[in-house]
Parts: sequence; C-alpha cells; structure tokens
Amino acid sequence: MSGARVTTLCDAWKALLLISNRLVAGASSMAGTRQATPVSARRMIDARIERRDGTSRSEKRGAAAYRAHGSVDADQTQKKNTLIDPYIYNDSIVSPRPSRDASPIERSIMKLNWKGAWAAIPTPFRGEPDLEAYSRHLTFLLNNGIDGIVAVATTGEAATMTELERQNVVHKTVELCHGRVPVIMGVGTNDTRSTIANALLAKKCGVDGVLAVTPYYNKPNQEGLYRHFMMLADSTDLPILVYNVPGRTGSKCLPETFERLVKHPNIVGTKDATGDMVFAANTRLATNNDFIMFSGDDDSCLPFMSIGGVGVISVVANIAPRLMHDLCESVLNHNLTRARELYLKQLPLCQALFSTTSPIPLKMMLSRGHIHYPPELRMPLCELTKNETDALCAPFADFINEVIL
Repeated sequence: MSGARVTTLCDAWKALLLISNRLVAGASSMAGTRQATPVSARRMIDARIERRDGTSRSEKRGAAAYRAHGSVDADQTQKKNTLIDPYIYNDSIVSPRPSRDASPIERSIMKLNWKGAWAAIPTPFRGEPDLEAYSRHLTFLLNNGIDGIVAVATTGEAATMTELERQNVVHKTVELCHGRVPVIMGVGTNDTRSTIANALLAKKCGVDGVLAVTPYYNKPNQEGLYRHFMMLADSTDLPILVYNVPGRTGSKCLPETFERLVKHPNIVGTKDATGDMVFAANTRLATNNDFIMFSGDDDSCLPFMSIGGVGVISVVANIAPRLMHDLCESVLNHNLTRARELYLKQLPLCQALFSTTSPIPLKMMLSRGHIHYPPELRMPLCELTKNETDALCAPFADFINEVIL
C-alpha cells in the first residue's frame, strides 16, 4: 500500500474519531453531564432521557416485562403462556452493561448522597392507616435529625397492606419530606412481576429510590436472584437497594451475585441485615467503594460501618433519631470514641425493640410517647398486654418522653 494511501486512510480514521467524540459530547450535554464514554452516553440516552409522553424507556421496558408475565389483574385466559426468555440475563447474552470502572457519570451512586441514620418507619393503624398519626411521627423524625425514610417495608407492615394503602402512605411521606431527606419505598415481594409493578407505582409516587428484599418463601438460588434483580433494575430508572434479611426470607444474595449485579447502574447498594461482618466485608470486596452499604441491624451498625458501611436503616431511630444520626455522623467523621459512646447508649433500647417480633415493641413504645400514636398492628401480629408494655417501656422512659412535637 502506498504512503499516500496510508496517509489518506489515517486522516479518514481521525475524522471518524472526531465525529464520534463530538456525538458523545452532544449526548453528554443532552443528559446534563459534563463527560461520558460512548457506552455511558448510549445507555443514558436509552435509559434516562424521557420520551415525549413522559415515560422513560426503562419504564416502558418494565411495563412490557410485566405484561409479558401476565398482569395479576388480567383474566387468566388472556395471560401469555410464555414468560420472558430466562436466558436474556445470561452474562454472555445480555447487552454490555457499564463496568465498575465506568465513568462516574454512569454510576447512579455519584448522584446520591445516601448516608447516616434512616428510619424504617412503621405504619400506624386505626383499622385503616392513620395518616394523621403517621404525619406526627414523621414530623418528629424530620425535626430531630433523621437522614432518610424507608416507608412501607418490613417495619411498615407492607405485607398486610393493600396497594392503595401503601400508595397513600408513600404519597404522605413524599409530601411531608418535600425534598428534605430521601424517601425510599419498599417494593420487594416473592414474585418478580409484582415487584416490578410495585416499582412502577413507586415511580409514580415520586420517591427517590426503592428497597427490594430477596424473594421469600420460594427461596430462589443465586441465578434466580440475579435474574430477579436484573429484571427489576431494567424496569425502572429509580436507584435500587437490595435487601438481605435471611432471618425473614430464607434466602440471601451472596457477594459473588452482588459482583454481577453491581454492573447495572440502577443497583446502587444494599441493606444488609445478616448480622455477619465477614459477609459484609466480602460484599464490600465484591463490589466497590461507590456501592452503598447500609446496615439493617441497629445492634451491629458500628462494626458494620467500620468496614465500609455508610449508615443504618434503623428501627431505633424511630424513638431516638438524633442519637442515631449523631452515632452515624461520628463514625463518618472518624470519631470512634464518640461513636462507641453513642452505640453503647442505644444498645439496650435496641435489644428491647427486638425482644419480640418487630415492630411490636416499637409500636408499644410509640404509643406511650406524646404524638397520640395507636398501638394497633395488623394480624397476624398483635399488641402486647398492658403489663408487658409497662415492663417493656419502663427502663426507657427518658427516650419515650422525648417523642414529642
């Protein structure tokens, strides 16, 4: 090949590269970013930029996936007999996803500032959800340093609430928080299509993210967990925390599965209620420093944060939000002496709140505070007797008396 032809081909190749770079820069500008790789720009255009009808492509894919599985409200005779191809999420077939080394713009975590003490807030009932009592409790939390709210999850008794009830509670949460702190909605079930439907509802409610527990009762293997969470992540553009609580579910997402899941930009972290610090450390090693790790156990939040946790999704914070906020802040500011002091101060309260099935003790304590909170639970959970509640609350009168507006 002549020298002149080589020069011409090189010039043409440079021109193509210049055009490509300009297209990428244009895509970055459209997405409101300063810089992006070709892969991240393409995914942003596909997953983040909304179409004219206001529905993002990821939401459309989620709705399509849900319909392909058959709506739970659809007539059984109209459901499709074939599900989505289960091999679509095989690593060798799925379209390339951003690696853990992708541009920071691609990582949802870089857009978040999720840390500190978040309240796993209970749902008060007087037959129906008592939104006035809920508002009083939420206002108490917001006035006393809470860093985030997780609504209608385990502590919120979501499993015994209707869709409309959950929607009303989440709407009230978003309305009162009004951007002051992040709001996450519990969406997890043991049915992938129902979980996707809940995620679509969460988007409409205006939350900042979703918490998805590992499917319970049917106990999927690791490949099933991987496909479940990937389908959920493809159905929404909301950030997702994967919730490991094997004591309630009988299943656990392992570190090697997190290593695969973290490649999806919508899977931004985990709530770890395993109580296993070696497991948590291995999860950190399998992911990266951007992956958000919340402790799901108040009694192990300090050691959990010492190995890379950013905070705790807390039951104790419903009674003592300022204490839990200060505890987490002390760890994040590397003040171990202060953190240890606060951790030991909350530990007896924590142990009392988990002396029987949560949120039973929590609701008994809140009912003794000064926010007119009902002690009612949804069956099959039930209240303690008056004598049991007296014995539970007596040692913590100082904490309970601070539950006031």
